[in-house]
Formats: sequence, C-alpha cells, structure tokens
Amino acid sequence: MSFFDYNRNMLEIRRQHYLDSLSRFAQTPNIVAVVGLRRVGKSVLLRQFADGVRRSEQVSYVDKESFDFAEVKTAADLVGYVNATTRKGEPRLVVVDEVQQIEQWQTAIASLNAEPSTRVAISGSNASLFSGELATRIAGRYLTLQ
Repeated sequence: MSFFDYNRNMLEIRRQHYLDSLSRFAQTPNIVAVVGLRRVGKSVLLRQFADGVRRSEQVSYVDKESFDFAEVKTAADLVGYVNATTRKGEPRLVVVDEVQQIEQWQTAIASLNAEPSTRVAISGSNASLFSGELATRIAGRYLTLQ
C-alpha cells in the first residue's frame, strides 16, 4: 500500500497507523467511535478502512455528509438500509460517518452491534457523540479512536 491514495479526484494521505488501530479495534465486539475535530480526516480514514475490508467481507457504508444518504434519517431507516445492502447473519462491517445526523442513532447502532456477525464503526464530532445519550445507550460497548 502506498502512502498516498488517489481517490475521488483528490490525493489522500494514507495514515497506516490509524488504519491499523482501527482494524485492531474493529476485531473486538465493541463499537468503534472515530472522533475528532472537523476536517481532520475521520471520513477519509473510515472510507479507506471500509475499502480495505470490502475485499474480504460485506460492507454497508453510510455517509451522512452525502446527499446519496438523505433518506437515512432515523434508526429504523439505518437498520433497514444495512439489512438491504448486506446479508444478515454473515460477517459484515457497518460504517456510519457523521452518525449524529440520524435520529435515535444510538438505538440502531446498539442493535446492529448486538448481532454476532456484525461489526460497527461510527464517526462524528466529540461533542455530538459523547453527549449524555451516548453514555447511557452504548456505555461500555465502544472504543474511541481519536
């Protein structure tokens, strides 16, 4: 793998250290929460990770910054989308970028994470993800990659 990737008509820096950490975290039964300030590369990291995993297992990727996912508004929409794009019961990775833009996202993420063959990675800003709701709904079930 190269240090740079050419993707979506732009040059992306491949941060292998973070990809390796994300991969290790994703092997646990925990939700992986990628957090940080805006514009630091969370989305690029998740997209690169999903692309790498896609070679060996199914991936459902939701990018709430893209209009392509405008109809994924609620927890039920998210679970429906994931189940429509992957086969339940088989190994799959669910990646949701800017998850806080989905109503009651914590319910969907906790439900998906409870499925034995489903791994979950999410991203969002520090303030959004670690508000009181996150602490109660998925407490003890997530790891943070900052």
